[in-house]
Amino acid sequence: MMEKTKTIIGKDILLLGIGTAGSRSAYYVFQHGSLPGLRITAMDSDVNALQKYSGLNTVEMPVPEKLETAAEIEDPERMPEVLKNALDAHFASIAMVLVVAGMGGKTGGRYALQAVSYAKQHAIPCAAVVLLPHEFEGEEHRIEAENNLTILSSMIQTVMVLPCVEFMQLFPNQSRKEIFPQAVRWMAECSLGFLKTFSRIPTRKKKPFKKMGKNGEEKPEIDPDSDENQLEFMFSDEPRGIFVGGFPSNYDGQNLDIPTYERQSIAIDCAEDLEE
Repeated sequence: MMEKTKTIIGKDILLLGIGTAGSRSAYYVFQHGSLPGLRITAMDSDVNALQKYSGLNTVEMPVPEKLETAAEIEDPERMPEVLKNALDAHFASIAMVLVVAGMGGKTGGRYALQAVSYAKQHAIPCAAVVLLPHEFEGEEHRIEAENNLTILSSMIQTVMVLPCVEFMQLFPNQSRKEIFPQAVRWMAECSLGFLKTFSRIPTRKKKPFKKMGKNGEEKPEIDPDSDENQLEFMFSDEPRGIFVGGFPSNYDGQNLDIPTYERQSIAIDCAEDLEE
């Protein structure tokens, strides 16, 4: 008998941005994503950084202790209660976790591994989008990132690795001040691309309608689901605010640029009203 598995499509997904790079990427997704069924949480030990993420659910983490092996990382006793509580608040009603973090950072690397481990213990499917450090960040960060990535890859197979050293060769004229935001945006956009595959897409039922010819003859009804129809424009798919030409008008995680009738799932059938 085939074992039943959780259905991911159509269920809520938790994006967990951990550490400096992960939290900033989570906030970027929060501002630009507006994907249905997506929950976003940023975790960092830098409370000043978290205060900048207006409107986003944030969790202040303690400075992580040094953990060397996979056994230490997966030990429930070594996991901070604040991390357990933050994850427990979502685990009962989500279908998947996407962890977004920089592997070379102490907070991002350590807590990303512990979050993945805790998700596995609760049989929650887990994926990760991770950054490897820039060359100028030094040998210590590189070694830390490689060790963390080795442990992460042993826990889950769905890991998207973004190597900053190779990526930044495409931007040779950027200063160090510009390089980090570029890498954060790269990680956030990759996360959005991954999430769009699983996110719920709101749809409205379309009804067939009759079209009249020039001489008043009635043409055949058009199947609203056929390929002959024009693609429906979805406001929620647009990454930027439609009224301001910049960031979407997000309030409490909701994209207010989407018309009210779409946000509240109110059906409007103008074609039928005109025929009557």
